[in-house]
Amino acid sequence: MLAAIQLAGHAESEPGPTPSRRARARLYALDRLLDELERLNLVDAIEIPPALLGQLASFGILCPRGVTVSRLIERVFEEQEALCGQRGKKECSARKERERPPTVGRGPRTAR
Repeated sequence: MLAAIQLAGHAESEPGPTPSRRARARLYALDRLLDELERLNLVDAIEIPPALLGQLASFGILCPRGVTVSRLIERVFEEQEALCGQRGKKECSARKERERPPTVGRGPRTAR
């Protein structure tokens, strides 16, 4: 009888993924993609590795020919904001400000 109680208690302590857990896992995965994109941005990469393109596509972030790394970073932030709408915008805004890469000197160049 004791074994049955322990098993029942064990089953209850391991619930399936809740919407909150799924959103958190998705945010974590987007953070990893953001790290990769930031590394590419720091070296002024022009091409995005195919594996990274596939991972972005799995989140619905399409990468048309000629898309910039900076634009992809913005798209990842947009996906994170959409998820944070479910978790609380204040928490997400603070995260976004901490993680936004510096943009000094990275704007488009214009002819003079």
